[in-house]
Amino acid sequence: CPVSWRPSARAEPATFSINSVLVPSQAVQMGQQGSYVYVLKPDQTVEYRLVDLGLTVGDQVVVVKGLAGGERVVTDGQLRLFPGAMVKIVDDGQQASKEARL
Repeated sequence: CPVSWRPSARAEPATFSINSVLVPSQAVQMGQQGSYVYVLKPDQTVEYRLVDLGLTVGDQVVVVKGLAGGERVVTDGQLRLFPGAMVKIVDDGQQASKEARL
């Protein structure tokens, strides 16, 4: 059965399979406990989330555990973040999509 996926905005991962999502590779950070991302919550704060990674597909990586399809992830400015930090969504003018940044 061939696997299909639909491209999406960089801050809103596309569903890759039933249990996996794609995120931009720059969203994934490495810490002492393993790979993690910052997830944007509805109140414009971020949540630290450990993730299990799969294959890399171009400039995106498959997250097989720890992230649900449609959740938004921070792709720039992660070094200045901490759980609960407020972020502002900006459009850098070079991309059609929006990314969460400080």
